[in-house]
This record gives sequence, structure tokens and C-alpha cells, in this order.
Amino acid sequence: MKQRKRRVDDRKVAAYLFNLPGFIMFCFSIVIPFFLGINIAFTDWNGITTTYNYVGLKNFISVFTDQRMLLPIRNSLVFAVLG
Repeated sequence: MKQRKRRVDDRKVAAYLFNLPGFIMFCFSIVIPFFLGINIAFTDWNGITTTYNYVGLKNFISVFTDQRMLLPIRNSLVFAVLG
């Protein structure tokens, strides 16, 4: 008996379909919040109001030039490297 040729392997399609729900959950729980957080980092939004302005790197400059933030930043870097 001659097997018919398939353009797309059924096993590959099944593998993608089984992985699709996990990929969707990953996108909604990790990827989308990550990029929204990056967007919020460049604004002056206070977390309550619906209006905000883009301030660019002003937030980052104020954090890294504040003397009270140097110790927590150093502790976080040490923890990340040693961990």
C-alpha cells in the first residue's frame, strides 16, 4: 500500500496546538506586563489617575542620582550575582 503524501505533518500540527494554550498564558502573564511596565517606567503616572506624561529618562536619572537609592541598588546587584 502506498502512503499518501501530506503537506504538513499531523504530528507537528498537534504539537503546536498542544503548546498554544501555554504560549498564550505566557504572553498574557509575562510578555505583555513586561512591555507595559517598560512603557510606564518612562512616564510620570502615579498609578491612580488616568492621565500621564512621558518624561523620558528623568525617572531613571533621579533614581540613580539619589543617595538613598545607592545602597538598595548595590544590595540588589550583589543578591543577583550571588544568587
